[in-house]
Amino acid sequence: VSVLYWHMALEWIPWTVAPSKAVGVSVVLLCVMHLWALWAFGSFAPAAKIVQGSEHVPLPSLAPHTVVGWGACNKHDRDQRFWGVVGRALTLNETRRADGFVWLGDAIYADDLGASGWRTSSPTSMAAKYTAFRQSLDYAQFRNKLLAEPSGVWDDHDMGADGASRSFELKSLTQQLYLDFLAVPKTSPRRRRDGVYHLHTVPFHNTSTALTTRFDFAVCFVLLDARFHRDDPKVPGADILGEEQWQWLWSVLVDPTDEVGEPRVARQRDLFSRCAFTAVANGIQVLSDEKPTENWGVYPGARERLLRTLALAGAQRFVLLSGDVHYADYLTVPHMAFGTDGIVEITSSGLTHSLADVGVTPEVFDLLNANPRRAGRFIGRSFGSIAVTDTTAVVSVHEVTTGAVVLQHAVNIDTVGNTLLQRDHRFGIDVVAAPSKRLFHAMDRLPFTVSHRVRLRIIDLLASGWCALFH
Repeated sequence: VSVLYWHMALEWIPWTVAPSKAVGVSVVLLCVMHLWALWAFGSFAPAAKIVQGSEHVPLPSLAPHTVVGWGACNKHDRDQRFWGVVGRALTLNETRRADGFVWLGDAIYADDLGASGWRTSSPTSMAAKYTAFRQSLDYAQFRNKLLAEPSGVWDDHDMGADGASRSFELKSLTQQLYLDFLAVPKTSPRRRRDGVYHLHTVPFHNTSTALTTRFDFAVCFVLLDARFHRDDPKVPGADILGEEQWQWLWSVLVDPTDEVGEPRVARQRDLFSRCAFTAVANGIQVLSDEKPTENWGVYPGARERLLRTLALAGAQRFVLLSGDVHYADYLTVPHMAFGTDGIVEITSSGLTHSLADVGVTPEVFDLLNANPRRAGRFIGRSFGSIAVTDTTAVVSVHEVTTGAVVLQHAVNIDTVGNTLLQRDHRFGIDVVAAPSKRLFHAMDRLPFTVSHRVRLRIIDLLASGWCALFH
């Protein structure tokens, strides 16, 4: 939004005047436009479109026996006192600690922001940042409230470079720094993989729950590395995960024995039969096609393959999780292969900064970032949680400063099976129809430079008309 205001200021300023006056005029105009936009489009405070519970599954009345937190986008050099709020939101009671926390990218910003943009730091500097944050008082106290060390997967900034992909030369080195941060043992097979993808399981610490007779694990996180092998999207057949990770994903979904051992009580060997609830997570959004942010929509072949892989593996009682975008999102795509709720993705980002911090209001956000798949959104700072009871798994997004729930999705654990796809079936998620009332969504089919230039021009015209009224 700030860039938009500068764009209008640069077009309106009479640059024939002295440069010093032009700069003064631009600053004044920037402030006026910023205040006008806040007044015209909404309040100064971030607002949420609160969605509580699924359309088909009521929120549980029973207290959860398993609670896991998750989050993304943490500028480690900013105020970290919010970890106390996160800890209280995840703690079941005074004597029962939370079951864990999972990072979904940008746990720290290992690169540096300079006048010309983000630049890669030295490996020594990156290591120092990881160590300093891990040992910081607030985060250390939070970790002490967990029953297990935090786990997670990285995104670009904690990998070491803005927009990092397979071409990032330091990726193998920074992978070891990231695993050090997560306290992964030096002998772990994860140290020898090309990428930080892995299966993270959360056991039943409360053995009195009835679910322990049906499932081996309370929650399973399938954590995908969307950076290490990512191609340039302009390359024909561009991919995100890389063939080695695709093969790993399939093997984990159909039989995770190599990762977590033999089944104990589950009657079948596939992951979804062994886990009461499953989160398939990575750093960037899967269901979004919005071009201002990185997402799987830029890689339609990879997204198609991911969803087909999940369906062919019999995915049930699961949700997609993501971070990256600096706001919280609740996206849905109806599809018979995944039961009544279809495919659901919940996004939480970020812990220390969000769109609301730069003056973006919900109304401006909805105008410029319309998404026909969106069921809810929150543009303030946030973190997520997964709470499991004997009957329901609830995925929530919480506001950082208070812990209040702003988005929520419930999944019935008693759901049995799903409709498996035939191997020749195509999802066609890229042709989901957009509501006709979405003013800007039709332009999303245009090239990025064209659609956003049109958006700028529309706002230009609106703002010019406002100025003409007072000329």
